Amino acid sequence: MTDKFEMARKLLASGDVRRWHTTRDLNQTTAEHSWGVAMIISLYHPSPSVDLLRAALLHDCHEKMFGDIPSPIKNRWPEIKAAEEHAEVLFFHDLGLLSPYDHLSCSDLAWLDWADKLEAYYFLYGKSGQEAYDMRTNLIKS
Repeated sequence: MTDKFEMARKLLASGDVRRWHTTRDLNQTTAEHSWGVAMIISLYHPSPSVDLLRAALLHDCHEKMFGDIPSPIKNRWPEIKAAEEHAEVLFFHDLGLLSPYDHLSCSDLAWLDWADKLEAYYFLYGKSGQEAYDMRTNLIKS
């Protein structure tokens, strides 16, 4: 088995993480979400870099280690956000890769953040119930 084979296996498996796990009846994987982020960047950005599109596809792979931590939790407890950021670096380091953010400009980081939130909004759009409405409202505010 080659190192590339094992690396690909782990990266592909990282797409299986379930997002929105704290909310009943919302089902989306990190693979579906990351593909959506890359599509949004491809659609809206006038000339996205390869590094930006790569970051869109890889930005949540580290969640394979511990799941998708909801944004309100990371916003409320910065130490949890810092631990997640550290774990993200370790995830890519263990695979022999640089973080997908290492080659991004400030502008590209802003595009990635915007597309990440917009994809979540698109996913929640049309979902029924007060909780989905509240989540959409919070995304607009952030």
